[in-house]
Amino acid sequence: MDLAHLVLAHTDPEHIARLARKLSDYSDVYIHIDSRIDLTPFVAAVASLDRVRLITTRFPSEWGGWNAVEATVALMREALAEKCYDRLSFLQGLDYPLKGTQDITNYFCTHRNIEFIRACNISKSSDPYFYDKCRYVWFPNNRDRVINLFSRTVSKIMRGADLKTRSGVIVDNNEKFDVFWGCAQWALTGHCAQYILEFYDSHPTFNRWFYYAFPADELYIHTIVFNSPYASQTTHGGPEPEAKPLERWRNLHYFESATNESGTVFGEHDYDRLRVRPELYVRKVTTEASSKLLDRLDADTKVTLTLPPNEVGTHTPGRHMQCPAENTTSMAVDFSAARTKVAPYITYEVVDVRGVTTRVHAAAVTHGGQEPRVSRSPLCGVTKALRVTRRRRGEDLNTVTCCRCRRRLQKAGVL
Repeated sequence: MDLAHLVLAHTDPEHIARLARKLSDYSDVYIHIDSRIDLTPFVAAVASLDRVRLITTRFPSEWGGWNAVEATVALMREALAEKCYDRLSFLQGLDYPLKGTQDITNYFCTHRNIEFIRACNISKSSDPYFYDKCRYVWFPNNRDRVINLFSRTVSKIMRGADLKTRSGVIVDNNEKFDVFWGCAQWALTGHCAQYILEFYDSHPTFNRWFYYAFPADELYIHTIVFNSPYASQTTHGGPEPEAKPLERWRNLHYFESATNESGTVFGEHDYDRLRVRPELYVRKVTTEASSKLLDRLDADTKVTLTLPPNEVGTHTPGRHMQCPAENTTSMAVDFSAARTKVAPYITYEVVDVRGVTTRVHAAAVTHGGQEPRVSRSPLCGVTKALRVTRRRRGEDLNTVTCCRCRRRLQKAGVL
């Protein structure tokens, strides 16, 4: 499966580097950095990651404003211009995977045609918690402090007096669209994402309506999807009944609201309850508050295997082999990196191990006088996960690949 993660970020370059490194083990990563933020530390943070791209089209992403939607659309456009992905998963900069590589990829492969997005119809709601998002005019996009204060005051007065200045329905090109609201994070198929881009380009009046809506990032994508043929393919097969608060709309992310607008930031003390959550990702975490938590979560999906060189070196490429593993709790699927060499053994780090023995998709590795080397040619996600990254200057190239990549590289004359 061709998977891409789209990341909307504005802070914490160190965490963005850690997140990108984790995601790029099994997907391509596209990152948008708020245009008001210096890009330099982010460029330096991800410079060594081949599958990570900082997009050049940038917007000042106001919280809940229209520019956040434009930034999201720019991420989708950049990704789909590069490749026809099977799945695009949208994250924000302070998110992190809760599950291991194979758990996430298997989940998306198993639910290949599901649009992971949830929403309820707020156009028909009689509850102000819902209808104030589509019946009032909001001004979240003004960056001038004086104008912003005035706009917020006007919005507060209108809501306090219940001055509904909008019908709650969008009209564009003689079409009527009910408005839908849900959690900002989603994971959509490539076909659905392409539909959204085409809709964005052909409905300027529809887009303009969201400039005065709040929070636009919890409304725009949802309204397009749930007014489209893809509505029946969403997480629950269509719109859901109204529910509050926002935690009731968790999709693939686990998050908690706090007393302030920013939400709960998780730390190491949250480890025991987070590790058993069914969601794929967690929000929010930061370098300062969450590093120890993330270290423990990462450790849950890794185990060290020590293999005799002859056992690996003589194995048929592309076949599976059984390897004993210590303290295994989940299923092994790939090599992440060769960590150390202690003759006559080489120690590998393996991701996601289950059971007493580990079933590993093995690769051809040459041992002995030469260190394993890796081809710089484009490789599939399986091979990127398998490849051994230890190398020594001036030695012959030894390639670690799956069978499919090996045939392709041989045909190209690389091997």
